[in-house]
Amino acid sequence: MSHSGEPKTPDMVPPILRSEQDSRWLGFPFLVQRAPAAGRWDGFDSPNYWVSVIVSGAYSVRLQSGARDKDVYLSTGSFCGYPAGQHWDVLHWSGRPVESMSVSCDCSRLRALRLAPEETLPALGATYRSSTDQGVTTIVANMRRELEMGCLSGRLYAESLSLALAARLRGIALESRAAHSYNARPMLAPSQARLLSEFVDASLAQDLSIGDLANLTRMSASHFARRFRNTFEMPVHRYVLHRRVERAIRLLSLDNQSIAEVALECGFANQSHFTEAFRRIIGTTPHRYRRRVG
Repeated sequence: MSHSGEPKTPDMVPPILRSEQDSRWLGFPFLVQRAPAAGRWDGFDSPNYWVSVIVSGAYSVRLQSGARDKDVYLSTGSFCGYPAGQHWDVLHWSGRPVESMSVSCDCSRLRALRLAPEETLPALGATYRSSTDQGVTTIVANMRRELEMGCLSGRLYAESLSLALAARLRGIALESRAAHSYNARPMLAPSQARLLSEFVDASLAQDLSIGDLANLTRMSASHFARRFRNTFEMPVHRYVLHRRVERAIRLLSLDNQSIAEVALECGFANQSHFTEAFRRIIGTTPHRYRRRVG
């Protein structure tokens, strides 16, 4: 099998498991990786539908494409999925070290194997920036387990798992579409989301309130909070907390401020509050993080 269908990954995150290295695996190609606590990935294009499941850890991700930014929070058990042709200019991540499994849903393989008539193959086009589904995580875990065991169940099992994953992703999209036709999720306009993101980043040292942010969009606090969560896929307080920790990571790497000074500049009430939040999100204390990167 060629490597063209394999998920493209950041050079700084070499795979720890790679399906293309075992010719006995005849399903969708996939990679298992362990990413460090922070980094960036320049450029992304996938020729096939691409899905990544977080096996362990958690991190915040900022996708940048032209003038558009998108913030996503991913944790253990969540997944993201993007249609073929999706492009990002830059992807930044920060949080706890993450182990993930990325699958390239190359349906041309299923067509070539004639597993199903062309018209019945799942058409994958929905975007999932941060979702959870037990079916997806179970199927992906079984794909990994089968490869690790030497593909003992044979070709049919690998093909069946791949077809099941494509069908499940398609099914989630259809379920979501049906639900949204009755109850569409209200979202912030792109210009509002960009304004809020810029305002938060410029005001992290301040004691922000939902009222402050809601005023920027001229909405009531309740309507604003719901639209914010639907747009950024996390509540306002968690988003601000993650942005504060992300700024703290940058400041800690400079080593020209004390940890107490970093805490105040990033909007934490005191060093103790900063340490608790940092450890919860990153998995270590600011002091240990600074020693590790210093």
